[in-house]
Amino acid sequence: MSLLEVEALHAGYGPVTVLRDVSIRLDRGEVLGVLGVNGSGKSTLMRTLAGLIAPTSGRIRFDGTDVTGCSAAKRVRQGIALVPEGRLLFPDLSVHDHLWLGGYPARLAGRALARRIDELVALFPVLAAVAMRSPAC
Repeated sequence: MSLLEVEALHAGYGPVTVLRDVSIRLDRGEVLGVLGVNGSGKSTLMRTLAGLIAPTSGRIRFDGTDVTGCSAAKRVRQGIALVPEGRLLFPDLSVHDHLWLGGYPARLAGRALARRIDELVALFPVLAAVAMRSPAC
């Protein structure tokens, strides 16, 4: 069973179709890169997979479950998330606040979240130096 299966996906914005008949199969452990010029549909594909755009036709299965009609919130709980490109997504939060916010999809809180943040700081020691730094103005 594939981790991600996309079959004959069509999606877009209002009357404008951006994705036409997109099919993808991704097995566990595989990595997929999506390349293309500006306006070729990369972001539309990612937003559709994450549940931010409803497809006009086609199917999306994740880990054997049809998620085509699921909300973005439900997809996050199942393990599908979109991490937007760019900085300053939440410009008023410190690095520590961003790490704390990252515990939400894993439903971590309290000591479990503190342990996870400690594990991340151990993996990426530079985080310790900037974790409590206030955001730049």
